[in-house]
Amino acid sequence: MCGVTGFVSQKIASGESESRLTEMLRRIIHRGPDAEGRLIKPEYGLYAGMRRLSVIDLASGNQPIWNEYQTIAVLFNGEIYNYRELRSELIKRNHQFRTESDTEVLVHLCEEYGCEMFQKLRGMFAISLFDFRQSRMILARNHFGQKPLYYHAPDGFCAWSSELKSLLVQPEISREQDPLAFEEFLVWLKVGPGRTHFRDILKLKPAHYLSCDLLTGGVFDPVRYWRYSDCPQEPISESDAVARLDELLHDSMKMHLRMDVPMGLLLSGGLDSRTIAYYADQNLDHNIRTYTAGFHAEEESELEAAAHTAKEITSSGHTVVIVSEKLFRESLKRVAWHLHEPVGDPAAFAVMAVCKRASEDVTVLLGGEGADELFAGYEGSYQGGRHTLARTALYRKMMLGMVKPPERYPHSKMDRFLYAAGMTPGPRIASLLSNGFPGDIRSPRGLTTAQLDGIPQMCRRLADDLYISHPDVLMELTSFDVEWHLPESLLQKSDKMSMSASVELRCPFLDVELAKFAASLPPHLKIAQNGTGKYVLRKTMERQFPNEMSRPKKGFPIPLNEWLKGSLRPMIEDLVLSDSAQNRHALDANLLRGVWDDFVAGRWQGTYIFYSLLLYEIWHSQIVQCEASS
Repeated sequence: MCGVTGFVSQKIASGESESRLTEMLRRIIHRGPDAEGRLIKPEYGLYAGMRRLSVIDLASGNQPIWNEYQTIAVLFNGEIYNYRELRSELIKRNHQFRTESDTEVLVHLCEEYGCEMFQKLRGMFAISLFDFRQSRMILARNHFGQKPLYYHAPDGFCAWSSELKSLLVQPEISREQDPLAFEEFLVWLKVGPGRTHFRDILKLKPAHYLSCDLLTGGVFDPVRYWRYSDCPQEPISESDAVARLDELLHDSMKMHLRMDVPMGLLLSGGLDSRTIAYYADQNLDHNIRTYTAGFHAEEESELEAAAHTAKEITSSGHTVVIVSEKLFRESLKRVAWHLHEPVGDPAAFAVMAVCKRASEDVTVLLGGEGADELFAGYEGSYQGGRHTLARTALYRKMMLGMVKPPERYPHSKMDRFLYAAGMTPGPRIASLLSNGFPGDIRSPRGLTTAQLDGIPQMCRRLADDLYISHPDVLMELTSFDVEWHLPESLLQKSDKMSMSASVELRCPFLDVELAKFAASLPPHLKIAQNGTGKYVLRKTMERQFPNEMSRPKKGFPIPLNEWLKGSLRPMIEDLVLSDSAQNRHALDANLLRGVWDDFVAGRWQGTYIFYSLLLYEIWHSQIVQCEASS
């Protein structure tokens, strides 16, 4: 596990270039405290580097790693879990290896298959490959986006990094913010795919690669190499699906356990982490350390269930980390700094706290991210989405297709009917995923009329990025989460918070072969007729824990509502509601104050919105203002 960074430019003097690279690497040192590697080719204007967290082949896995002809090099962040199988295949094709690392397979795959190589990888990665035979650089991100990769690529200058703040070393990169990104953040509490809050900085989308000509610095448009919703659905019986899922979970776990350092498990007590714990236990010959984070030690939650799971797998030690109100408040700046772009998920604090504690014992943690998106665990949301899309289709039919796509937000009951009747499925799904402003469509709050009227266009823009028509409506819904919610919220949180503690977080559910199987399942094996989500996963685990699958999920209730109205209230009023707040460029001060008063009085549930706005203000002061003055 590492961080990568670098740039290509013929316009910067070599001495200046090396000092810039040094600073870029310093800003990602927490991602790789064990070693540093550099690849410098002044004749190309290439200055690239990486920081290494040693996990596989501790002795000889330092980067850059070259092929046997010294024509292809790689700097790599992540893990290739099927590297042993790929290595065997490549040796049969007469490739020569010098190390036992997973990294080395990448240069030989590039040599053999070019950009087709990404189809063969099972892992999490952000890769920078340098093919000097063709004077070409390739940047690639894995199928689900566990590892971030930011870039800036106008003609003649290409810069990239695992972390956004590393790119801000470059004076050529403007600190000007993207107003469209902030609008998306207000409505969805995250930005659209590939976007950041800076105009000049983009994220490479998951399952994409882009190429750069090292001689000219010219960059070609990103290319998608895989899509979840393109995997064909196939008929399968319940018993065969359970057997196949069991086989794939064993296979994925075996690969995810390939490491040369101590590891542990993140437990929540729910189905996903119980599954990870069970399959890890089945594939190890030693006991496992387990870790759980919570917010109230004295309240009924998943803490008890997590401790019970730890006993079931004969844990070598179970650690509970409690995130108190004081720790939450004191960690706000650290969370904002390591996220380096605001994401409206307060669970980041728990991930940071538990990873910091775990780092005293282990280098790698396993987590259950991805199960809800692949196997339809958000059953309430998905069932509601199905019903809403069916009603929308009925309204369109009633109107005989005469209603145009909406150009304004609905401000009356008739408007709401026409709004629904005019929306095609993609924009309609995007509108259903709103969890920020404006809130309830029947009583929108916080945004001006002009801002509300801009939401239909925002929904269409997101649909253009994300929506693919599919015979299975559930696939249409889950694809939005796989390609947007997962990489832009959940995995942002898990990667950056774990790496803040120099811990690698692996997600065995996010194996591409497991995902292909999930995509192939008919909808009734994901959501049962009684509305139960993750049906086939539950049936698989019922064989091992027949008395546990009916236990109701309690979750880890975050008392954020009371904290915002309590000790965090002065901070909200000083930062979010003040005349100097950064949100003033987009939000009406009187409307925002009114919404806050409604929230404090209990008339409106805006907990996550005000948390997100608070995080945004702290992020802006740390990243934007600090960088602008440096």
